[in-house]
Amino acid sequence: METTYEEESANKSPSMIINRTGETEQLDRELLQVAKQTLFYMQYPRTCPIIPPQQPCPTREKVIIHCVRHAQAYHNLRENPDRRITTDPKLTQLGVKQALNLKATFTTTNVTHILCSPLTRALQTAQIAFEDVISQGLKVVAYPDLREHGSGPASTGTSLQELQRLLHNANQITDLSLVPEGWESNDKECKDERRIRARRVRKELWELGQEALKETGGKWKGYEVSRGAMHQNIEILVVSHGAFLQKMLGLKRMFWNCEWKSFEFAREDNQSGINKYYLKETGESRSRVSTPIRE
Repeated sequence: METTYEEESANKSPSMIINRTGETEQLDRELLQVAKQTLFYMQYPRTCPIIPPQQPCPTREKVIIHCVRHAQAYHNLRENPDRRITTDPKLTQLGVKQALNLKATFTTTNVTHILCSPLTRALQTAQIAFEDVISQGLKVVAYPDLREHGSGPASTGTSLQELQRLLHNANQITDLSLVPEGWESNDKECKDERRIRARRVRKELWELGQEALKETGGKWKGYEVSRGAMHQNIEILVVSHGAFLQKMLGLKRMFWNCEWKSFEFAREDNQSGINKYYLKETGESRSRVSTPIRE
């Protein structure tokens, strides 16, 4: 059985515990006293030990965004005669296989937050592909602005009430706090509206990263957020859709089903005083070999 930080520390002799400054010890005591569920965590502090390094971190922690397109769903099947009339389609058998492959090959072990489109294919992808990450105590937070473009059946969601019913057995890992009533209706967005939503999501991801970097956690969209283990990067996992990710990231091509790439923020202040938040692909991500699974 996994032990909490306080239980593990209680079983150690003083000589086994890493020496800390009085300020760090006080912070740890305060965090343990307020251990509770937050938007992204089943419990904070997380169940894994929060042990600071013996040497100070040489550089400031980074905010990294891992972007994933959902696995293949029934509307992606060109041979499916109902592909254009299926509402909120689920994953195909190949889609499940793609998600399991991503689970086996996803190399990042320090994910601190998970955001996901509330459309069924994205939620299914997150729950399958990131089962190991979720088992550490993270929750999948449904974030409506990550939904796909378009107003057709495939871009139309499932009602909040029905989502709550369907996710009843998974309610410990899926948080619908950000999903409003009536979200499922997706009005057709014009070109400018798509650009505005993409920019809003980039800005809110940046804000989440900055709030999570705070040692005692901060607030994002009105909810408490925490950073998980101390002294590590903030790594936000975003599960979304091909057309939206292409627009948000300014890419020349759409992600393949279940493809993932990693990005860092490059913030620029233009002369009009409006901050723009750009995401640049990391060097590690650019060198990553990605091959689509098609059968």
